[in-house]
Parts: sequence; C-alpha cells; structure tokens
Amino acid sequence: VTYNHCQGRKMKMQVVKGLFLYLFALSVMLSGAATTAHAWPAEVISVGDGDSLKVMRDKRIVKIRLYGIDSPEMEQAHGRASRHIARQRLQGRMVEVQEMYRDNYGRTVALVWSEDTLINAELVRVGSAWLYPRFCRAKELCEPMARLQEEARQARLGLWQDEHAEPPWKWKRRHPQAKRR
Repeated sequence: VTYNHCQGRKMKMQVVKGLFLYLFALSVMLSGAATTAHAWPAEVISVGDGDSLKVMRDKRIVKIRLYGIDSPEMEQAHGRASRHIARQRLQGRMVEVQEMYRDNYGRTVALVWSEDTLINAELVRVGSAWLYPRFCRAKELCEPMARLQEEARQARLGLWQDEHAEPPWKWKRRHPQAKRR
C-alpha cells in the first residue's frame, strides 16, 4: 500500500463521514417527530462546559443543555478540553436552537445547529462527549449518535484516548462533593 493510496482512502473516509453527518442533520430537520418545537435563532454568549451554554434570544438569556449527550465534568479528565472544543465551535456564533423539552432545572434541553452542523452529534463524533442513554430517547437521533460514539472510541479520539474513560454520570456518583455547574 503506497502513501498516496492511504491518503486517498483517508479522504474517502472523511467524505463519507461528512456525507453521513449531512444526511443525519437533514433527517433530523425533516423529522417532525424528533422535535417538539420549531428552531429559533440565538447568539451563543457563553459555554459553561461541553454540554451547556447560554444564548441570547430576543434580548433574553436562555440556558441550554445539549440534548442526548453528557460531557466530562470540569474536574474530570478531559473536562477542560471538552469545554475548549465546545467554545471553539460555538462561542459568539449564531446558532439555531431546536427545543426538545425543559429539564427540572428550568434549562432548555435542545438540539443546537451551527451552520449545517448538529453540535450535539459533532461533540460525540470528536470524542468530547458521551451519548447519554438515559436521556437520549429519540431513536432517529440517538442511534446515529451511538454509531458516531463507537467510531470515535475505535479511533481513540478525545476522551477515548483514555482506556478507562468514565462517563460523567458515573463519575458524579463517585464524587458527590465535586462542584457542579
């Protein structure tokens, strides 16, 4: 196998992954069953960690929790890196927010789109968040994200570089006194 052959195969895989994400995003946008409301525009004003942010909507600050994912806690391995990646993709940008529901803390749990990218899925794809099975219930959304997570794990991306990566929901049980955001 020559170097050029490997490079060509790598480019084909990137195109296939890009196409998969595009089709995934398109299927979510076209699926009325996946959402409870229409998307609305907002500007991201801050990113708290890898799965929560604040946006400005109609001169009001809205707290957002990304649907179906959970990123490492700040005190947890890869927590700061996860926040950094989310900030790179979101801070100061205009996004589309598709509300799924409100959680017990009053946050809007949502799908967040930046340009044509579903950020929830993108953070899983790059190894910055776990699919959160307890709260990811929309099959048409969660099954593709589960595949993205498995690809990230196999490629050892982001948090998957650690063979013993621990999901935040388990980590929190072992560290009940850790500061929460």
